[in-house]
Amino acid sequence: MLVGCGGNGYADAVSQNAIIVARVNGYQLFEKSKALQDLVNVTKQQGLTEGMPQTLTSVVNDPENLGIDYTAPVYAYVELTDLEKTDGYVVCVAKVADKVKLDNIINMVTPLMGNNCIKSTVDDATFIELGLNDGIIAYNNTAILLGVANRHNSANNFMLKQHLSDALKRA
Repeated sequence: MLVGCGGNGYADAVSQNAIIVARVNGYQLFEKSKALQDLVNVTKQQGLTEGMPQTLTSVVNDPENLGIDYTAPVYAYVELTDLEKTDGYVVCVAKVADKVKLDNIINMVTPLMGNNCIKSTVDDATFIELGLNDGIIAYNNTAILLGVANRHNSANNFMLKQHLSDALKRA
């Protein structure tokens, strides 16, 4: 187990039962390739921010406005949930830098996702169910998780939501 062993904050959301864990430092990749700055420049040059809500424009101009710590590593893991090893989840974990900013983005984008998107709050965690086949976003002050069950049905989505809730409690 690479993470999830206590004291790492958001990384503690990674399941200790994961069969595989990947750690990606996307910020370093973007910095070395200058891809993030190139993306911002092209977006501005082509006028793609025109007509965009101010909140999204602020994210394009400064990714820190997303509320996610894009300089911290992102973890992805796979956990199998049955004895036959055929059911399970894939979950990505990122560090929350500013929950208020993240809430603003989520509140702006969620209505654009259509009627299949269901937002709820349990304790200090926010859940956005993206539809039966599309996964669940869950976040609190420490971590944001995107989870997808490999079999799409209401029972697996219920178990995935519980799994993400438990993960956020560890973070």
